[in-house]
Amino acid sequence: MNNQPMPSPLSQEPAPAPAFLSIIQHNCLGSWNVFLSLFESFREATTDPSIVLLQDPPVNKAHLPSFSGFKSFFPLVRKPRMAAYIHASFLSNYTVLPRFAGVDDVLTVDRFSSEPLFGTAFHSFRVINAYSTNTVDHRIHSVPPEVLFPDLLFPLLVVRDLNIHNPLSDPLRHFSPREISSSTAYFEKAAESGFALLNPPCEYTRFPLVGKARPSVIDLAFANPPSSPWSKAGMPPSPQPLPTTYL
Repeated sequence: MNNQPMPSPLSQEPAPAPAFLSIIQHNCLGSWNVFLSLFESFREATTDPSIVLLQDPPVNKAHLPSFSGFKSFFPLVRKPRMAAYIHASFLSNYTVLPRFAGVDDVLTVDRFSSEPLFGTAFHSFRVINAYSTNTVDHRIHSVPPEVLFPDLLFPLLVVRDLNIHNPLSDPLRHFSPREISSSTAYFEKAAESGFALLNPPCEYTRFPLVGKARPSVIDLAFANPPSSPWSKAGMPPSPQPLPTTYL
């Protein structure tokens, strides 16, 4: 695990605990401009996100960009495919453990608190961020469904860019047999484990920049049964894949 140093805070007093947990998922397409555009947009928001989960972040000599107010975590590889940027106020109020499990396409962030979270009896909460791509066999993706939908007794949110298409998330799209076969295993495993799909149907998360490709819903969010009563997702339109999940 590697991380970028944070600027010294102006005050030694801990930052106030956030009133709610805001999580942003974003595929940066390896672009520094996309990264900066995303983080600069937070300046216009009333509150900063607690956790920003990135796929395909920009990398320069095995280092990721830093941004004031956030601390970054990413695997120690030459070109990290995943990263988590966690806000200083969140780190000062909770115990946070990012884990990479020896792979560069799945990132897990565990949050622990001495007090119950979200008005429940739970003291821990987990987020899984995944970036799955096609293997040589197009029916198989690099991140299997079993990794994404474990059976846990505490809240779990799964956000991912799996590059899959399914009628449950995009019912108006015409699907090829290959698209159906490659996505079905994920939705079946999610259903078997009781996960709820948070994406509103037909709210696109990716809009093509060029060409005649259709908008698509490839950035998905799922909540397991312990977290489903208080989780929701909103997907603002964007020319980049930019789903936003608020808890």
